[in-house]
Amino acid sequence: MQKVRVSGFFVTDEIAKKYNLSTSTFYVVFLDKDHRFYKTEKE
Repeated sequence: MQKVRVSGFFVTDEIAKKYNLSTSTFYVVFLDKDHRFYKTEKE
């Protein structure tokens, strides 16, 4: 069983209007299958 971490964000009404985005969309920044957002000593 593999676990995947997703990092992203939603936007406010103000930001959505300014950048022509949707407030009902989750914008994915990246996927991290191995949970390595930051370097650790065990890499």
